[in-house]
Amino acid sequence: MRDRSNHVEGGEVWHEIGCGGGQPARKSVGHPSEAAQVLGLTPFQSFRRIVLPQAIRFTLPPLASNFVQLIKFSSLGAVISVTEITRRGMELSSSTFRPLEIFSFIAVVYFFICWPLSMAIRFWEHRLAQR
Repeated sequence: MRDRSNHVEGGEVWHEIGCGGGQPARKSVGHPSEAAQVLGLTPFQSFRRIVLPQAIRFTLPPLASNFVQLIKFSSLGAVISVTEITRRGMELSSSTFRPLEIFSFIAVVYFFICWPLSMAIRFWEHRLAQR
C-alpha cells in the first residue's frame, strides 16, 4: 500500500495558503464589503475587483514555491515518461562508474524544468505588483 501522508500534508499546506490569501485583504481595508459599498459594487463585482486581486497577490509566492518544490521532489515520471530519473541515474552510475557526468546531467534536467517555471512566476508577480 502506498504511503499517502505526503499527499495529506501537501493538501494541508495548499489549503492553508488558500485560506491565508484572504486574510491580508481583510486587514488592509477593514473589510472588502465596506470599500465595495462605497463604490456601489455588487457582491460579485466586489469579489472580482477587490478581494480576488489581493488574494492572488498574497497567495502567489507561496503557491509558486510549493509548485516548484512539488516538481523537484517528484520523480517527473509522468512528464518525461521515465521511471524516476534519480533512480535511473544511480543505476547508470553504478554500471558506468561515472556518477559526476550522470548526476550533472540530471541536475541540468531539473534546472531546465524548474527555472522557466520560476521565471514565469516571477514575471507574473511583478506584473501583479504594478497594478
